[in-house]
Order: sequence, then structure tokens, then C-alpha cells
Amino acid sequence: MTGVENGTAKKASALGLPKEVEVTLDEGTTLWVSVKWDVADSEYNPNRTRKQTFTVTGELVKLPKGVSNSQN
Repeated sequence: MTGVENGTAKKASALGLPKEVEVTLDEGTTLWVSVKWDVADSEYNPNRTRKQTFTVTGELVKLPKGVSNSQN
């Protein structure tokens, strides 16, 4: 993600993270699933004035019946 202004609040919505992500199932079909971002544990610091690179992990939530996430 680029274009995040210095001082942007440390919240998923403020950082422009999507509420849903597209996932691909084992058989190749895709669907959109809600994601809960763990922004609090990221290294992003809204008080820094220099360019930052950071990772925000997320957990897929509200998976449809019969779908499981082997990565959780």
C-alpha cells in the first residue's frame, strides 16, 4: 500500500485496509471474505515523519459454512 500520509491513525479504516479480501479455494473458485486486521501489532508508528514499511496481518472471519482456513 502506498500513499498513506504521515500521522495517519493506526486503524485499519484510516490506513485504507479493505473490510473484505478475495480468497481462492483449493478447487480454484474465489469468494470475498471479511477480514479482521491486526493493526495494533504492526510496526507502523503514526508519529514517525520518515517513510515506513510495515506489515499488517489479518484473520479471515465469517467464513461460509463448509469453508475452513488452513492458515489459521
